[in-house]
Amino acid sequence: AQAKSQGGTSNEAGPRTIADWARDQEKYFKGLPPLPSNWLRVRSRTYGHVYYVNKLTNETQLDLPTAPASRRTPGDKANPKSSDNSGLATPTVVLQQKSAQQ
Repeated sequence: AQAKSQGGTSNEAGPRTIADWARDQEKYFKGLPPLPSNWLRVRSRTYGHVYYVNKLTNETQLDLPTAPASRRTPGDKANPKSSDNSGLATPTVVLQQKSAQQ
Protein backbone atom coordinates (compact mmCIF):
# COMPACT_ATOMS: atom_id res chain seq x y z
CA ALA A 1 0.00 0.00 0.00
CA GLN A 2 1.22 3.50 -0.74
CA ALA A 3 1.49 6.06 2.03
CA LYS A 4 -0.64 9.17 1.73
CA SER A 5 0.77 12.13 -0.08
CA GLN A 6 -0.30 15.41 1.51
CA GLY A 7 0.32 19.00 0.56
CA GLY A 8 1.58 18.07 -2.88
CA THR A 9 4.37 15.87 -1.54
CA SER A 10 5.37 12.47 -2.79
CA ASN A 11 7.10 9.68 -0.96
CA GLU A 12 10.19 9.95 -3.12
CA ALA A 13 13.48 10.86 -1.45
CA GLY A 14 12.39 14.35 -0.35
CA PRO A 15 14.24 16.47 2.21
CA ARG A 16 16.47 14.54 4.60
CA THR A 17 18.10 17.09 6.87
CA ILE A 18 16.77 20.00 8.89
CA ALA A 19 18.55 22.32 6.46
CA ASP A 20 16.68 20.64 3.57
CA TRP A 21 13.36 21.02 5.37
CA ALA A 22 14.10 24.66 6.19
CA ARG A 23 14.77 25.34 2.51
CA ASP A 24 11.66 23.46 1.34
CA GLN A 25 9.00 24.68 3.83
CA GLU A 26 7.05 26.55 1.15
CA LYS A 27 7.27 23.66 -1.29
CA TYR A 28 5.91 21.02 1.10
CA PHE A 29 3.65 23.09 3.35
CA LYS A 30 2.36 25.86 1.07
CA GLY A 31 -0.82 27.49 2.29
CA LEU A 32 -0.42 26.51 5.94
CA PRO A 33 -0.22 29.25 8.57
CA PRO A 34 3.29 30.36 9.51
CA LEU A 35 4.91 28.82 12.56
CA PRO A 36 6.39 30.80 15.44
CA SER A 37 10.02 31.76 14.89
CA ASN A 38 12.68 29.01 14.79
CA TRP A 39 10.20 26.16 14.22
CA LEU A 40 9.96 23.94 11.13
CA ARG A 41 7.36 21.52 9.89
CA VAL A 42 8.77 18.12 8.96
CA ARG A 43 6.98 15.11 7.49
CA SER A 44 8.03 11.69 8.75
CA ARG A 45 9.24 9.51 5.89
CA THR A 46 8.20 6.43 7.85
CA TYR A 47 4.69 7.39 8.96
CA GLY A 48 3.78 10.46 6.90
CA HIS A 49 2.91 12.47 10.03
CA VAL A 50 3.81 16.13 10.34
CA TYR A 51 5.86 17.05 13.38
CA TYR A 52 7.73 20.15 14.45
CA VAL A 53 11.45 20.79 14.94
CA ASN A 54 12.95 23.44 17.20
CA LYS A 55 15.80 24.71 15.00
CA LEU A 56 17.77 25.92 18.03
CA THR A 57 17.91 22.57 19.85
CA ASN A 58 17.01 20.04 17.13
CA GLU A 59 14.29 18.70 19.47
CA THR A 60 10.99 17.56 18.02
CA GLN A 61 7.38 17.56 19.13
CA LEU A 62 4.08 16.42 17.72
CA ASP A 63 2.05 19.35 19.10
CA LEU A 64 1.76 22.53 17.05
CA PRO A 65 4.12 25.09 18.61
CA THR A 66 2.44 28.21 19.97
CA ALA A 67 5.50 30.26 20.98
CA PRO A 68 8.86 31.03 19.40
CA ALA A 69 11.43 28.29 19.86
CA SER A 70 14.04 28.72 22.54
CA ARG A 71 17.13 26.81 23.51
CA ARG A 72 15.19 25.31 26.43
CA THR A 73 11.59 24.32 25.92
CA PRO A 74 9.69 23.88 29.22
CA GLY A 75 8.50 20.32 29.74
CA ASP A 76 10.78 18.81 27.10
CA LYS A 77 13.39 16.28 28.14
CA ALA A 78 16.96 17.19 27.35
CA ASN A 79 18.32 15.63 24.21
CA PRO A 80 22.01 14.91 24.77
CA LYS A 81 22.58 14.58 21.02
CA SER A 82 21.26 18.08 20.29
CA SER A 83 23.75 20.49 18.84
CA ASP A 84 24.01 23.71 16.92
CA ASN A 85 24.70 21.65 13.80
CA SER A 86 20.98 21.29 13.06
CA GLY A 87 21.60 21.23 9.32
CA LEU A 88 23.53 17.99 9.64
CA ALA A 89 21.01 15.79 11.42
CA THR A 90 17.58 14.42 10.76
CA PRO A 91 15.15 14.20 13.69
CA THR A 92 13.16 11.20 12.40
CA VAL A 93 14.49 8.82 15.10
CA VAL A 94 13.18 11.09 17.85
CA LEU A 95 9.70 11.02 16.31
CA GLN A 96 9.72 7.23 16.15
CA GLN A 97 10.62 7.04 19.84
CA LYS A 98 7.81 9.41 20.82
CA SER A 99 5.30 7.62 18.56
CA ALA A 100 6.11 4.28 20.17
CA GLN A 101 5.19 5.72 23.58
CA GLN A 102 1.67 6.64 22.49
